[in-house]
Amino acid sequence: MAKNLPAVKGESPQEVLMNGFKQDLQNITPYLESLLGKGGVPRFQRMAQFAVLRDRTLLEANQNSLLLALIWCAQKGLEPGVEDGCWLIPFKGKVTPIPAYKGLVNKAILLGAALSVDPVAVYEHDDFYYCFGLEPDLRHVPPKLGDDRGDLVGAYVTITLPNGEKKFRVMDRPSIEKIRNSGAAWKAKPDSGPWHDWEESMFLKTVIKQGLKTVPMAADMRDLLSDDGMIEAGSGVAALLEAAGADLPEGLKGADDLEEGQNAAAKAQAKIEQDKKETAEFDGLVAAELAALAPGEAQARLIHLEENLKLSAKNTKSCKGSIVEFKKLAAPLFHPYMGKGKDEAGKEITVQKEGYWRTFLAWEAQTYPPPKAAMTDPGPGTQESGPEAGEASAPGEAAFEDRHKAVVMEILKHPIPLADLEITGMSDITPENIADMEARVKAWTPPKKK
Repeated sequence: MAKNLPAVKGESPQEVLMNGFKQDLQNITPYLESLLGKGGVPRFQRMAQFAVLRDRTLLEANQNSLLLALIWCAQKGLEPGVEDGCWLIPFKGKVTPIPAYKGLVNKAILLGAALSVDPVAVYEHDDFYYCFGLEPDLRHVPPKLGDDRGDLVGAYVTITLPNGEKKFRVMDRPSIEKIRNSGAAWKAKPDSGPWHDWEESMFLKTVIKQGLKTVPMAADMRDLLSDDGMIEAGSGVAALLEAAGADLPEGLKGADDLEEGQNAAAKAQAKIEQDKKETAEFDGLVAAELAALAPGEAQARLIHLEENLKLSAKNTKSCKGSIVEFKKLAAPLFHPYMGKGKDEAGKEITVQKEGYWRTFLAWEAQTYPPPKAAMTDPGPGTQESGPEAGEASAPGEAAFEDRHKAVVMEILKHPIPLADLEITGMSDITPENIADMEARVKAWTPPKKK
């Protein structure tokens, strides 16, 4: 939101970013007041600044995402950057609010869902027993202090309801990992993030959320759990705030859609650049082959090459229809090479293979044969074998070639779909229909965009 502030002499880049962040905090004060009341804003803003001071990478992330995360924390009544509130996690260039498990416990108690919520991790060497039925029971005895507890195998939570009744929920590692694996952050980068860095805390948080789903709770608590699950699944914070009726600052409205569009464009451009790098060898070999051709012939050959590449990629199992993968495969086999073959007796021998380019040229010659030469004028006395009276004569061979090239160049220039001209290839343009093709090309207009 904040404009780039002019750097004061002697200020470090981090100090410039921090001053910009402080200005942004002041800009969203009215929105924080509508959620926290005037009395709660100063402490909330101090906690936000402390969170940024503890993790300076938050300043390097998208600042709109940081402000949205703070507004979401204010809406849910969670202090930012503390273990009994909400963590601010920089991930893939933006900040994501992740409620801490102690924050969920505090909210559950404050909102009257429970008198106490006690999550506990279970390790491999613990003595752990539980059963359900008319008399449910749970017993957990860890090894003596200092002994190895082994691997983390699960977690449970005991909940004391307002009427004094006690409930518990137990989850083993596979059940917790099934929930973890559905999260967008884990799918994108399993070797970093909360699940990687604070596995036990995330086990406890998961079992708390599943346990609270079994008890009556206030709407605010239910909304908090719902939002937390949607954020973990990849939903945008701006969309959640707007769906809840939050009146966001102008610069933050629709931020998710804008960011999603920018990310999609960046990914598409990155893929184009990567494809260019991976196919550079093949494309360079093709360019060398086309260099000696006239521009019109080179353009026509490129169209034929694209068609052949699509067919080849489709028919090559290892490429799965990817032209990029086929180009990578064909590049080292572009020119004639020595490969494996079999003699008449079926014995495997080394033979010279044609290579991709010669194979393509043979396919092109068969698929797009050159047009037949026009018949020369047979002279007087042979009217029965020539055109009927009043019918236009077919052009001579040299004239036809010039007209054929001109039509092909016009087709490639626009480009005009061959189906619009009712032909399947350039070889369908013959001396007999050249005049019709010229007229069709001249009259063709591109379809109007919807």
